[in-house]
Amino acid sequence: MKTLEYTTTTGKKLKLRAVHPSMINRLTSGIKWPEKPYYTREIAGGEVERIYHDENSLETPDEHAAWDAYLQEMSDAEDDYLRRKVKLFIRHGVETDTPEGVDLVQYVEEQCIGTMTDVLAILRGIDRLSTIDMEALAEVEKNFRGQMEGNPA
Repeated sequence: MKTLEYTTTTGKKLKLRAVHPSMINRLTSGIKWPEKPYYTREIAGGEVERIYHDENSLETPDEHAAWDAYLQEMSDAEDDYLRRKVKLFIRHGVETDTPEGVDLVQYVEEQCIGTMTDVLAILRGIDRLSTIDMEALAEVEKNFRGQMEGNPA
């Protein structure tokens, strides 16, 4: 398994490793993502069409208020997602010399991370390690195809 070494702004050395994609996908469960405000209009045949607002389609004070509430709820949801992602990535994607009896997440957040630069570097490094290696996938597919056709890999 590939790893990356990262030295934080506090001088702590971290070994970053991949986090399984299914764990990353589960991050969004439990987060209340807001629905974008919309309006409706009747179209041919009496059906109702839903049209989602954007910042340029707002006309009434109520639409502006709904849009502002949506932006705040979206910001809150994104903050929640980022907090969860940082904790997941530290817990499952960071190795470091943690003092005995000290929680890894707490140690990394309080003793290793000095700036947002550290947070972003950790997230980017683990994201990069956790993505599918297309060359490796092509090799697996080639081997699998050969086995399905009765040819040894």
